[in-house]
Amino acid sequence: MKRFLYALACLLAGTAGAHAQAQAQVVAACGSPPPPYATVGALLPLTMDVTGKLCNITGTPGQIPGTATNDNANAGNVGEFIFSTVSGGSAVPLTTNTGANMTSVSLTAGDWDCQANVVRTFGATTSITTASSGISTTSATLGSAANATTQYVTGAFVPNAQMSWLTPIVRESLAAPTTIFAVALDNFTVSTDSVFGTLRCRRVR
Repeated sequence: MKRFLYALACLLAGTAGAHAQAQAQVVAACGSPPPPYATVGALLPLTMDVTGKLCNITGTPGQIPGTATNDNANAGNVGEFIFSTVSGGSAVPLTTNTGANMTSVSLTAGDWDCQANVVRTFGATTSITTASSGISTTSATLGSAANATTQYVTGAFVPNAQMSWLTPIVRESLAAPTTIFAVALDNFTVSTDSVFGTLRCRRVR
């Protein structure tokens, strides 16, 4: 926390005098500046600009260190990962030409990228003409055809096998907690059609 406050003071200070004042305030609040005095340290690669301007970045441009082990980003941090999986044994049955939620996740406010893998299981005699998979903030309703939905269109045929489609990666920029749905909508006849798979979202900033 001390290094974070020191980095923040450095970033906000715009002159040499302001740097000194900010340093004094951090020292007063935290007891002492983090070592080394003029470098924020491992938390942020920043140093004070001797010309009295804003801080300089001393790390390699374009390089931000990532985790070095198999851990998870904390809730609210960049990299936070939320997902929901529906197994084949719990596949969601579809009704022709009617949207259905394969699954959903609840996201807090922020900037997220979401994508779903939607797997279809057909009855032996099921004939399909369209299979649509999308990301949406509205239950059982496909997202924008331009950037949130994948659609497979064909002449009527009988797959008699599982088929899967990935949705586009969809940006969800949220000002408040929101539920995100993975939605499927197919046109089919004769027999059954059901969906399962995974919806995953990652906080990108």
